[in-house]
Amino acid sequence: MPLTAGTRLGPYEIVAPIGAGGMGEVYKARDTRLERTVAIKVLPAALAADPEFKARFEREAKSISALNHPHICTLHDVGNENGIEFLVMEHLEGETLAARLAKGALPSDQALEYALQIADALDKAHRQGIVHRDLKPANVFLVKGAGASGPGICKLLDFGLAKVGAAAPPGTIETKLVTSPPKGIAQGGTPGQPTAPFGTAQGGPLTSQGSILGTFQYMAPEQIEGQDADARTDIWAFGCVLYEMLTGRRAFDGKSQASLIASILERQPTPMAELQPMTPPALGRLVRTCLEKNPDNRFHTAHDLWLHLQWIEEGGSAAGLPAPVIAGRKRRDRVLFAGVAVVVAALAAVGAWVLKPAPFVTNVVARFSYPLADAVSFTRTGRRFVAVSPDGTKIAFIANEQIYLRHIHELEAQPIRGTAVDPLDLAFSPDSQSIVFFAAETIRGDLSTASLKRIAVAGGKAVTLCPAGPPYGVRWEGDRIVFSLGTSILAVPDAGGTPETLVSVKPDSGEVLAQPQLLNDGRDLLYTVRPRSASFNDAEIVVQRLPGGERRVLARGAMDGRVVASSPGQQPRAGAHLLYVRDGTLFAQALNLATVEPAGGPVPVVEGVRQTANSGAGQFGVSETGTLIFTPGASGALSELVWVDRQGREEPIGAPPHEYAYPRLSPDGTKIAVAAADGDADIWVWDGARKTLSLLTRGPDADNYPIWTPDSRAVIFRSNPNGQTDLFRRAADGTGTLERLTNTPEAESAQAVLRDGRLLLRLAPNDLGSGPLHVLPLIGEAKTQPVIPTATAAQTNGDVSPDGRWIAYQSSEASTSDEIYVRPFPNTDGGRWLISSGGGLKPVWTRSGRELIYQTRGPDRLVVVPVQPVLPGAPFAYGTPTPLPFDATLYGLGFAGRGYDVSPDGQRFLVPKLQGDATGRQSITVVTHWFEELTARARGK
Repeated sequence: MPLTAGTRLGPYEIVAPIGAGGMGEVYKARDTRLERTVAIKVLPAALAADPEFKARFEREAKSISALNHPHICTLHDVGNENGIEFLVMEHLEGETLAARLAKGALPSDQALEYALQIADALDKAHRQGIVHRDLKPANVFLVKGAGASGPGICKLLDFGLAKVGAAAPPGTIETKLVTSPPKGIAQGGTPGQPTAPFGTAQGGPLTSQGSILGTFQYMAPEQIEGQDADARTDIWAFGCVLYEMLTGRRAFDGKSQASLIASILERQPTPMAELQPMTPPALGRLVRTCLEKNPDNRFHTAHDLWLHLQWIEEGGSAAGLPAPVIAGRKRRDRVLFAGVAVVVAALAAVGAWVLKPAPFVTNVVARFSYPLADAVSFTRTGRRFVAVSPDGTKIAFIANEQIYLRHIHELEAQPIRGTAVDPLDLAFSPDSQSIVFFAAETIRGDLSTASLKRIAVAGGKAVTLCPAGPPYGVRWEGDRIVFSLGTSILAVPDAGGTPETLVSVKPDSGEVLAQPQLLNDGRDLLYTVRPRSASFNDAEIVVQRLPGGERRVLARGAMDGRVVASSPGQQPRAGAHLLYVRDGTLFAQALNLATVEPAGGPVPVVEGVRQTANSGAGQFGVSETGTLIFTPGASGALSELVWVDRQGREEPIGAPPHEYAYPRLSPDGTKIAVAAADGDADIWVWDGARKTLSLLTRGPDADNYPIWTPDSRAVIFRSNPNGQTDLFRRAADGTGTLERLTNTPEAESAQAVLRDGRLLLRLAPNDLGSGPLHVLPLIGEAKTQPVIPTATAAQTNGDVSPDGRWIAYQSSEASTSDEIYVRPFPNTDGGRWLISSGGGLKPVWTRSGRELIYQTRGPDRLVVVPVQPVLPGAPFAYGTPTPLPFDATLYGLGFAGRGYDVSPDGQRFLVPKLQGDATGRQSITVVTHWFEELTARARGK
């Protein structure tokens, strides 16, 4: 029976009811001794008779009494009056965070301030051995009138489910039972006048008779599985609360408990940047770290969490600023902690999770990005500068002219003592305990005086193995080290000695031998051969039987080949793939290692892998346990966007440098959409009138291939959330939500929006090596149709003429090399014209329709083809292709898609101009259990 006004509990006189929750009734009361207003929480008689609820009530009293903190509600007294158990708390005026969030998201600065206070309170509790286990917006109270000049203060409430000291029994889930509120007491508190720290927020979490109240939405995966809770469990709930403060939406939700459990265990919340584009990026990274499914990957203490929040509040490296502000900062200003990307898990049926807790699946593919610390930048970027240990536990990279080592489970890398010798090209020993590298310390920067050295990962004195010249790759194979010096590949014992020449070419041969690897117990040698004066597209991956066997080509147009096993722990011969890079994409090709013959066609498996601008080395590594690392970036060099006229005269547009690719001018000529790979592979928009560069997309997904809608109001681009590549559309000013246009593994990249509202796109690779061109309606049923139904070869880089009558595209359908073809459109059976001769790539029509532009390879040139107007039904008529009189090699045209655009008058070309030896993106992407994904992608899944 509820208490009435005037009822006395010892010296406390009840004034009015405030509300009721699953663990008690709350009243406003007057302390007659001290003449102050207090809040009294009473355990109802029905619950007081239950030993479990009485124990929880006592646990809450003991928990709060041990905590004296400005952001934890203060306990004044405990008592028992005529069998009524009660707690006396400080009385607070204000509202719960849940009530505030019912009105919408908080400003980021206010959310950050509250987050700091909550983290500080959790830190205090955790240091006292207390885990809250029920952190949620309804248990955070915003004090009215406090901090009038700022966001105010908040207080942490309700320790009824707190764990003090001993762990809960294995296999149990702590719950709060919902009971009907006592008659006459509002469950949510007095409407419009919340006056105490207790109550249930309206529109709150899933509640029903006998079910869990306010727990599942903020419950960590290990809690759902019945595992023991610790500080990291509260950190998960903290991430959910901060996500809700910043977006106004719960991180995880569902129509039923089963669907909610599935959401928590299997899915990632919608990226905050999609819901609130101005969310500070560093807060997004922090929340993703809090919401790691595996508790080992979260912040381990609330103190660490508080330190990162404080660093963000202080503006550390601009990490807390919104994207448009960050765009103007230097690239070295990076966050200092890892952000979580996408975690995709294959889990049991939802019912099984509910009825019987299941163990975590440990072999899920997981991605995260490791940004380098402030003032740490990659050096020797023209060579290979990253490596992963064979056991997958360590990453090594070259920065600040020394080698840094980072253990996977740690947040920070440390320099290896004894490697400050301007190192380059490095590799781990088979036991993962040492590193071999080249040093150029004799004459700083003169690689002709380099020497090959080894050092323990713990640091110390480096041992010189042998003198060496400019290196072109190194591997530690068993008890010897294999390395290339450009014209020869040699092997030296890992203890040092005289190198043995395995393969060599004459110095005047014009060939460069690079990236060697021994196969089949040293009987075969894999390496890359590249003509010195030609592009990487002319390189070949070859294998040669030792000693003195003939070369056999395994892959053309490929660089930096490496053979890896198909699953962890296997020897490569039990199942192998040849990996290599081409145009910033990592390809995989099944390999029969016994005969060293391809066992299937090449398949792209990772895009946006940095490939060095001068040596062509791919900045990636794969451990024997299946951990993949790589540095993001397509070509590996910064560039600036410039206009180039037909005589080769340049005019920079004024945008800051990035690793730009695929620039596209809006139809109205006022803006440019462009991909940049030196961040997380995002889309940017340059406003020519305002001279501003704004980030349109943000996050760990690879966003590229932007195109404009005909009205210049939106950008369509490719992205790969959850590992699936699809097409998306977003308003060019960054407002609104991200719209998914496709939901199929087949969509690869958009080429153009047609006049009738359909989308021209290229499908993902298939049995032919790459897919054909298709059209996709943007309105109605999203079902693609092939442009050329009878196509027997791949097509790409399609573009339809302004009058809609012709389609130009790139294909190898009638040649051994890619050429430019034109067909009628949309009925493509009315003829076919071969436009280029000797190779052609990436065609685009001028807006007048009177010219067709395409690109040649080696050397890179832009070619102009005059197009003659013809009557409907007449054959296509065109003039002689004429190369423009300037070399386009430095204009970043070597990407898979079209790397340039044409001005409205057709007289200038928008291109990214490479800036030479730049450091590029300062981060390393890590993918664990990657062999699972490699196998699936290689099979076309």
